[in-house]
Amino acid sequence: MKKLLLIILTLICYSTIAQKMPSDYFDESSNYFENDNYEKALIGYQYIIDNFPKNELYPKSYYNVGYIYFTQKKFEMAIPVFKTILESNFNEKENLGGSIMEDPYTNYRHKASEILSNIYYEKKMYDSALLFLALSDTVYPYLSFCGNGYASNYIQTALKYSSIYQKLNQPEKAIESLLPNVFATLANNTKVIEELKKLLANKKNLKKELDESINKIYSKKL
Repeated sequence: MKKLLLIILTLICYSTIAQKMPSDYFDESSNYFENDNYEKALIGYQYIIDNFPKNELYPKSYYNVGYIYFTQKKFEMAIPVFKTILESNFNEKENLGGSIMEDPYTNYRHKASEILSNIYYEKKMYDSALLFLALSDTVYPYLSFCGNGYASNYIQTALKYSSIYQKLNQPEKAIESLLPNVFATLANNTKVIEELKKLLANKKNLKKELDESINKIYSKKL
């Protein structure tokens, strides 16, 4: 009897030790994702979502499921995931990990609204694309402790605004969105300059408008 009990206890202990943890599923899924094996990656992330809703890896797993759908262009499956994230209380300043040159924070809602904007842009629903880009810029702004990160984000956001406004046939607003980044120094603004050149190429009376603007800024004293 004692021998049988010992065997049972041994089996229970072995089962407990051998049981996979949420971090094991997450690491496996991340490896699958990096190797473009999206279906197997989804299985592991979804298992964490279904079975460990209070685990610290739940928010990352939830976001990653939506991101995989987005990567696969399964937009109708990705949209509800990211809209749910916008209504969540996921920690925007959760440590993302990675190198010092990468984003330090998860920025869940900021990234979710950005991706939703990208999805609606792909679907040629430009009003909705503009709405969610504005949300990412105002209601769920990018968070970082790095000046270069902020500068790069400003430039990328300006380029997205410009692209959407051009699709909406509003070139003046496209120009307006790009102009503040002309003198950016902490990030590469080459694309901003190139885009402005295209937008201003056929515009007339630029010198006159510039003179008028300068006169409004600097009043002349007689």
